[in-house]
Amino acid sequence: MAAALLTTTETGGRRASLARWTLAATVVLAVHAVGAWALVTQAPPAEPQGTPQAAVLIELAPPAAAPEVAALEAAEPAAEPVDTPSEEPAPPEPVEPETEPTPAEVPPEPVIPPEPVVPEPVVPEPEPDQPEAALPEPEPETPEPPEPEIAEPVPEEPEPATIADVPLPTARPTPPRPVREAARQEETREKPRQKKAEPAPRKREAAAPQRRSPAPSTASQGRRQQQASQGANVSRAALASWQSQVQAKLNRNKRTPRGSGSGTVRVAFAMDGNGRVVSVRIAGSSGVAALDQAAVALVQRASPFPAPPSGRQVSLTVPVAFR
Repeated sequence: MAAALLTTTETGGRRASLARWTLAATVVLAVHAVGAWALVTQAPPAEPQGTPQAAVLIELAPPAAAPEVAALEAAEPAAEPVDTPSEEPAPPEPVEPETEPTPAEVPPEPVIPPEPVVPEPVVPEPEPDQPEAALPEPEPETPEPPEPEIAEPVPEEPEPATIADVPLPTARPTPPRPVREAARQEETREKPRQKKAEPAPRKREAAAPQRRSPAPSTASQGRRQQQASQGANVSRAALASWQSQVQAKLNRNKRTPRGSGSGTVRVAFAMDGNGRVVSVRIAGSSGVAALDQAAVALVQRASPFPAPPSGRQVSLTVPVAFR
């Protein structure tokens, strides 16, 4: 009897629990159905064109466990009555209060992000044209120092050739020997004739040697001119060699002052027969006082120079280039 009562009580408790779960599932489904119907029938708000539609989320409750409970009851075999000692009936299980299903949370409308403002492309300002790199100016070629200005000797007739600023030894005229010898011979011949001859023929004989004298004078003059031209050629070669020696010594002793730049100074100086400088002056200034002073000091420092070929005092004008 007690066993039957216990079995009946357990069966009734299971049915009550199954009924409660079924009711809860029905209520949850009804609430979700109402919410879905409200969302479907509600007119969607007017949305601006170009915005994506908001997604609708529906939360569904887990399915009711009633079928599982029914399956368990069907699977359980009929309990055979077992004689068990009488025990006090178990206290009834406390009935859990029915919890009202929480309404489905309506998802908040998604916030439509504002359209991103596309910044206007910034046009880069054109860079100013960079000036082309100035090409380095080519260094001026150092001109070769010109030769000192010395006038070349020009032979003159009948005077001997002379050189400007460089006096050359003048050739002394030699008396024509043939004329003297011819005159002596005529005199020796005329002496015995003068004793015998009359005065008139003596005048004729004396006039004859005077007519013959111009012939040897022209020959001697040609010789003198030839000797003078040969001496002039020799003096030109010697003068050019001496001039190059003077220029070379100036170049060896030349010193350019620092920070004075470049320029050309024309220096005029005089030297004696031994090559010693007697006087020096600036014939053409370079425009820089330091270079002018350096040119004067150069001539004084290079003294004495090689002796001039004539052996006499000579004046020269030489350009001195500083770089």
